[in-house]
Amino acid sequence: MKTIKILGITLLAISLIALNSCEKASEEVDKHEDNYPHSSVKSTEVTVNSYEWSGDGNGYEAIKSVSIITSDIAQNGAVLCYMKGDGQYLQMPLTLSDGQDSWISHYIFTYGTGTITFVIYDDDGLTPEPDGQTVFKVVTMENYVEAKSMGIDFKNYEEVQRTFNLE
Repeated sequence: MKTIKILGITLLAISLIALNSCEKASEEVDKHEDNYPHSSVKSTEVTVNSYEWSGDGNGYEAIKSVSIITSDIAQNGAVLCYMKGDGQYLQMPLTLSDGQDSWISHYIFTYGTGTITFVIYDDDGLTPEPDGQTVFKVVTMENYVEAKSMGIDFKNYEEVQRTFNLE
Protein backbone atom coordinates (compact mmCIF):
# COMPACT_ATOMS: atom_id res chain seq x y z
CA MET A 1 0.00 0.00 0.00
CA LYS A 2 2.88 2.32 0.87
CA THR A 3 4.41 1.68 -2.59
CA ILE A 4 1.17 2.66 -4.33
CA LYS A 5 1.00 5.88 -2.30
CA ILE A 6 4.62 6.79 -3.16
CA LEU A 7 4.01 5.91 -6.82
CA GLY A 8 0.86 8.09 -6.84
CA ILE A 9 2.68 11.06 -5.31
CA THR A 10 5.57 10.65 -7.78
CA LEU A 11 3.17 10.57 -10.77
CA LEU A 12 1.38 13.64 -9.44
CA ALA A 13 4.69 15.52 -9.08
CA ILE A 14 5.76 14.55 -12.62
CA SER A 15 2.37 15.68 -14.00
CA LEU A 16 2.64 19.06 -12.29
CA ILE A 17 6.16 19.59 -13.65
CA ALA A 18 5.06 18.60 -17.17
CA LEU A 19 2.03 20.91 -17.10
CA ASN A 20 4.13 23.78 -15.82
CA SER A 21 6.65 23.23 -18.67
CA CYS A 22 3.87 23.23 -21.30
CA GLU A 23 2.48 26.47 -19.90
CA LYS A 24 5.92 28.12 -20.10
CA ALA A 25 6.41 26.97 -23.73
CA SER A 26 2.98 28.33 -24.63
CA GLU A 27 3.86 31.68 -23.03
CA GLU A 28 7.08 31.80 -25.09
CA VAL A 29 5.14 31.20 -28.34
CA ASP A 30 2.62 33.92 -27.42
CA LYS A 31 5.45 36.32 -26.52
CA HIS A 32 7.18 35.60 -29.85
CA GLU A 33 3.98 36.27 -31.82
CA ASP A 34 3.44 39.49 -29.88
CA ASN A 35 6.97 40.69 -30.62
CA TYR A 36 7.16 39.39 -34.19
CA PRO A 37 3.72 39.51 -35.83
CA HIS A 38 4.69 37.27 -38.77
CA SER A 39 1.17 36.28 -39.67
CA SER A 40 0.33 39.84 -40.72
CA VAL A 41 3.29 40.19 -43.13
CA LYS A 42 3.27 38.67 -46.62
CA SER A 43 5.43 38.99 -49.72
CA THR A 44 5.28 38.08 -53.37
CA GLU A 45 7.57 38.43 -56.36
CA VAL A 46 6.28 40.34 -59.38
CA THR A 47 8.03 40.17 -62.76
CA VAL A 48 7.38 42.79 -65.44
CA ASN A 49 8.40 41.80 -68.98
CA SER A 50 9.54 44.45 -71.46
CA TYR A 51 6.30 44.19 -73.49
CA GLU A 52 4.18 44.95 -70.38
CA TRP A 53 5.45 48.53 -70.05
CA SER A 54 3.47 51.29 -71.75
CA GLY A 55 4.51 54.89 -72.28
CA ASP A 56 7.04 57.02 -74.08
CA GLY A 57 10.18 59.09 -73.41
CA ASN A 58 8.41 60.89 -70.57
CA GLY A 59 8.06 57.63 -68.66
CA TYR A 60 6.73 54.09 -68.62
CA GLU A 61 4.28 52.27 -66.39
CA ALA A 62 3.22 48.68 -65.87
CA ILE A 63 0.12 47.60 -63.96
CA LYS A 64 0.13 44.15 -62.36
CA SER A 65 -2.32 42.16 -60.24
CA VAL A 66 -1.14 41.46 -56.69
CA SER A 67 -3.56 39.41 -54.60
CA ILE A 68 -1.84 40.14 -51.26
CA ILE A 69 -2.90 43.81 -51.48
CA THR A 70 -6.34 43.43 -49.93
CA SER A 71 -8.76 46.33 -49.39
CA ASP A 72 -7.84 46.32 -45.68
CA ILE A 73 -4.12 46.53 -46.52
CA ALA A 74 -4.73 49.25 -49.13
CA GLN A 75 -6.74 51.36 -46.67
CA ASN A 76 -5.12 50.63 -43.29
CA GLY A 77 -1.88 48.71 -43.78
CA ALA A 78 1.40 49.26 -45.57
CA VAL A 79 2.80 48.15 -48.90
CA LEU A 80 6.57 48.11 -49.38
CA CYS A 81 8.21 47.52 -52.74
CA TYR A 82 11.75 46.54 -53.68
CA MET A 83 13.29 46.39 -57.17
CA LYS A 84 15.92 43.78 -57.93
CA GLY A 85 19.13 45.22 -59.30
CA ASP A 86 22.68 43.84 -59.35
CA GLY A 87 21.68 40.79 -57.27
CA GLN A 88 20.08 42.76 -54.43
CA TYR A 89 16.70 44.32 -53.72
CA LEU A 90 16.55 48.13 -53.51
CA GLN A 91 13.70 49.84 -51.70
CA MET A 92 11.38 52.01 -53.76
CA PRO A 93 10.86 54.84 -54.38
CA LEU A 94 14.32 54.80 -55.86
CA THR A 95 16.38 57.49 -57.59
CA LEU A 96 19.52 56.53 -59.51
CA SER A 97 22.06 58.62 -61.38
CA ASP A 98 24.02 57.41 -64.37
CA GLY A 99 26.99 59.49 -63.26
CA GLN A 100 28.07 63.10 -62.98
CA ASP A 101 26.42 65.49 -65.47
CA SER A 102 24.02 62.76 -66.53
CA TRP A 103 20.32 62.07 -66.22
CA ILE A 104 18.54 60.84 -63.11
CA SER A 105 16.16 57.89 -63.24
CA HIS A 106 13.21 57.49 -60.86
CA TYR A 107 11.42 54.26 -59.96
CA ILE A 108 8.16 54.64 -58.05
CA PHE A 109 5.00 52.64 -57.40
CA THR A 110 1.38 53.18 -56.49
CA TYR A 111 -1.17 50.60 -55.41
CA GLY A 112 -4.83 49.88 -54.88
CA THR A 113 -6.82 46.82 -53.91
CA GLY A 114 -5.39 43.90 -55.88
CA THR A 115 -3.10 45.97 -58.13
CA ILE A 116 0.24 47.71 -58.17
CA THR A 117 1.55 50.18 -60.74
CA PHE A 118 5.27 50.53 -61.37
CA VAL A 119 6.51 53.78 -62.94
CA ILE A 120 9.93 54.55 -64.44
CA TYR A 121 10.92 57.99 -65.72
CA ASP A 122 14.05 60.06 -66.32
CA ASP A 123 14.48 63.75 -65.53
CA ASP A 124 15.53 64.59 -69.08
CA GLY A 125 12.27 63.39 -70.66
CA LEU A 126 14.18 60.80 -72.71
CA THR A 127 13.35 57.69 -70.69
CA PRO A 128 14.59 54.61 -72.55
CA GLU A 129 12.08 51.83 -73.05
CA PRO A 130 12.63 49.11 -70.40
CA ASP A 131 14.06 45.92 -71.84
CA GLY A 132 14.23 42.38 -70.49
CA GLN A 133 12.56 41.53 -67.21
CA THR A 134 12.31 43.73 -64.14
CA VAL A 135 11.74 41.87 -60.86
CA PHE A 136 10.07 43.40 -57.81
CA LYS A 137 9.30 42.13 -54.30
CA VAL A 138 6.05 43.41 -52.83
CA VAL A 139 5.60 43.19 -49.03
CA THR A 140 2.31 43.88 -47.26
CA MET A 141 1.85 44.52 -43.55
CA GLU A 142 -1.41 44.66 -41.66
CA ASN A 143 0.18 46.44 -38.70
CA TYR A 144 3.06 48.56 -39.98
CA VAL A 145 3.21 50.76 -36.87
CA GLU A 146 3.80 47.72 -34.66
CA ALA A 147 6.33 46.25 -37.09
CA LYS A 148 8.14 49.59 -37.37
CA SER A 149 8.53 49.75 -33.58
CA MET A 150 10.66 46.58 -33.79
CA GLY A 151 13.63 48.59 -35.13
CA ILE A 152 13.80 46.83 -38.50
CA ASP A 153 15.67 48.48 -41.38
CA PHE A 154 12.86 48.42 -43.96
CA LYS A 155 15.28 49.71 -46.62
CA ASN A 156 17.01 46.32 -46.45
CA TYR A 157 14.79 43.62 -48.00
CA GLU A 158 17.03 40.82 -46.75
CA GLU A 159 16.52 42.00 -43.14
CA VAL A 160 12.74 42.23 -43.65
CA GLN A 161 12.80 38.76 -45.23
CA ARG A 162 14.76 37.26 -42.30
CA THR A 163 12.71 38.96 -39.59
CA PHE A 164 9.34 37.92 -40.98
CA ASN A 165 10.46 34.61 -42.47
CA LEU A 166 9.41 35.60 -46.02
CA GLU A 167 10.22 33.68 -49.17
